[in-house]
Parts: sequence; C-alpha cells; structure tokens
Amino acid sequence: MIENLHIDHVLDLSTPEDRQRLCEVAKDHPELLSLIEEYLDEYLRFFSEPDWRKIYSGGMLPVQASKKHLVGFDLMQVLKLTRALRKLTGYSGFDTLMAGFRNPAQIESTYFEAVVAGWCAGRAVSLSMDFSPEVVVKGKSKYPEFLWHTELGSVYCECKKGNFLESRFHRNLAKLQLYLREIYEQYRPWDTSLRLDVRFERGTTNKIYSRFKSVVAQASAALKAGTYKNQIFRKDDVSAALRRRDEPIPQESEIIHASMAEVGPVAQSLPEATYLSLTMSLAKYRQETVARLLQDARTQLPTGSVSLVFIELGGASAAAQQKLQTRLGGPAYKNTPWVSIWGQGEIAFAVWRNEQPFDDKLLAKT
Repeated sequence: MIENLHIDHVLDLSTPEDRQRLCEVAKDHPELLSLIEEYLDEYLRFFSEPDWRKIYSGGMLPVQASKKHLVGFDLMQVLKLTRALRKLTGYSGFDTLMAGFRNPAQIESTYFEAVVAGWCAGRAVSLSMDFSPEVVVKGKSKYPEFLWHTELGSVYCECKKGNFLESRFHRNLAKLQLYLREIYEQYRPWDTSLRLDVRFERGTTNKIYSRFKSVVAQASAALKAGTYKNQIFRKDDVSAALRRRDEPIPQESEIIHASMAEVGPVAQSLPEATYLSLTMSLAKYRQETVARLLQDARTQLPTGSVSLVFIELGGASAAAQQKLQTRLGGPAYKNTPWVSIWGQGEIAFAVWRNEQPFDDKLLAKT
C-alpha cells in the first residue's frame, strides 16, 4: 500500500478520465508520479486484462490468483515491474515469461522472476538472456528461469520464493497463540500488573501444548510463592518470564511476535492491557528454508553447468547468510557458486564461492 494515496473510487485505467484522476491524486508523491508519467502507457500494453487495471485507494491492485486467493500488488510495484520488463523485451523467450502473468497459479513466481531478470539486465556485465531454456537433468527436460549471458560467461538462473512459507509460519504462530491463551486462562487469577512473556525457539511443535502448560504452571506457582522476579521458566525449547506490563518485551532480530491484550471498562494503553505474549525465533526456520529452497533450485539446473540461484526470503537474514556461506564452501556447490537473498523486490545480500569469476562483479550496475 502507498501511504497517503487517497482514491475516492476504484479507478479503471482503461479510461482516460481515470488515468487523469490517477495523475491528480499522485501529485504529492513525486516518485510515483514520475513512474506513472514514464511507464503507465507501457504497463497498460503489457497488462490488458481487467484485474490489472483496477486501482483502489492506497494504490492497491489486487489480482485474482484463484477462487480464494488474491495477489496484492500496489501501483508502485507494478510500474517498477514495467521498468524491469522494458529491459527484457526482445530477449529470447520473453513471451514465455509474460505468459506466466496470465496463469493465476504462476503470477507471484513470475513477478519475482521478472524483477530478478530486470536486475540482472541492469548489471554492468550483462549481455543478454534467454528465458525458459530447455536443459536435461537426469534424463528429464527441465526449464530454468533463464540463461544469463554475461562478460564473465553464461550461467543458468533459477528463482525460488520462500515468503509463502513464512506466511505459513505466521499462521502457525496464530494457532500456537490460541493454545497458549487457553492454558493461561486455566491458571487464573494472575497479577494484573504483570505480563507473561513466552518464547518458543522453533524446535518441533510435537507436544507443544504440554511444554506451554509446563512453563505457565511454573510461572503461576512462582507468582503464588512470591518468587517469580528475575526467573526464567523452562521446558525444553520453550521459556517464559513474568514482567511488569510497562517493561518492554525484549526485542531482537529474526523473530515474530504476537501479543494478547484484554479490553476492560477503563481506557488503557496497549502495553497496560497486554497480559500475554508469544515470541518465536525465525533464525533456525530461515536456515532450514534457505537450505531447502537452494536444494530444490538445484534440481532444476544442469549439473555440468555453472548456475546462480535467487531466493526471496522476506529480507536480510544473518542466519540464512551463515547457512549459505557454509553450504557454498563445500565441493558439491562448485557449479552453484553464487546465491542471493531477496525481499520486497530488492536484493538483500549475495554469497559466493572464492576463486571463481562470479563474485561481487555481478553487483555492479551499468
């Protein structure tokens, strides 16, 4: 969503009147207005279907991916996508790339592929590329995203999205949150000036209910005994602590967090009303995810050729970077010497093997 972009009715970019109205509401957004002026006409040529032409307040552009699922873009994203597509027009197989946007099940993956290909086309070493080249892997035809021809040599490229897995992780958090709240209620009354902070280190969720129950029971007993201060209650990879509600919940990188608040007749701030929190570490999960996606990508790539892998993971991750550095250092990855992690349509970082041509030179722009 584009902040403070207020549109009073759904705009249909097929009509001149609504295109003019879009320019008017974008006047206070210089970057957006510049993109509209340079790329809107080209965007409309690339995307003629009705779903791609309806713009809602905030610049939102929901595209139907299935009967139950919408893919949410905003106008800034699709205009930057158009900028990338402009660089790719004329390359072999471009029509195959664009066909992915007409297949609802492929829209999200095709978007990432196009963004990555546009980035590659903007590198100083780039020469050209061929989309969806046929290769043979273990006797079967495979079609990597594209073959990138560079001044350093030609490399096959495969793109993998991991953010949908992270969305599933968020859904698991919501389910675990319900378990935890149910257990917490069993041990009432609690001190209304305190908050119970529970942390799960991302081990297996087998018997998670009993682990939650153990730390909550420990906290309840310590509260009744008056011995809860500065104590950490543990059961395997679950821990808990009782803290004053005005004490901030400990923050760190690579976590997801959920808080539960109770609403009463007296107005309270959110921290004052928050009685229970659940924090889960993303570090181990992201390491597992990047390893799985890298392995999956390599099954689509010819074993005897040098290949690059691009993974969308939601953003920078020290844990994922550490995992990649360990993996790429091994002899099995000689032909996969360069892997990058992406988030929000931007490259977060890249990892590469030493003493081979595909290194930081790939990062230099034209």
